[in-house]
Amino acid sequence: MEILLPLTARGATAGVLALVSRKALADPDPSDLQTLETLCTMLAMAAHDGAAIRPVQAARRIEQVLAPLTAREREVLALLPQGLTNADIGRKLGIATGTVKVHVERIIHKLALGDRTQAAALAVELGFVGSGIKP
Repeated sequence: MEILLPLTARGATAGVLALVSRKALADPDPSDLQTLETLCTMLAMAAHDGAAIRPVQAARRIEQVLAPLTAREREVLALLPQGLTNADIGRKLGIATGTVKVHVERIIHKLALGDRTQAAALAVELGFVGSGIKP
């Protein structure tokens, strides 16, 4: 089981909280989700207060990081923080599940990441969640 929650406060996304379990667990109930959302807001506010953003440097970094990716890989990367399955991403983009799997594998390889969760965290760090930024 994997749950990815964006850390968003004051209109900015500061990161992503990834909860991963090797065991199959019951889906969280609404109370659990409310607790997680509150925690995410608190973490985002703490991170936001300590971070000064320099737009020009941030834009350069985003372009440098994304340079190796194709336009489609960027689209897939932008959807990863939503916690969607490959099938869900495929439906959103109008492509096959297997094609999404290949794109995710290539993203992980090209960006030298460890796994899908790290890719999702990077997408949040680059501003793909809650900011209106398009890949």
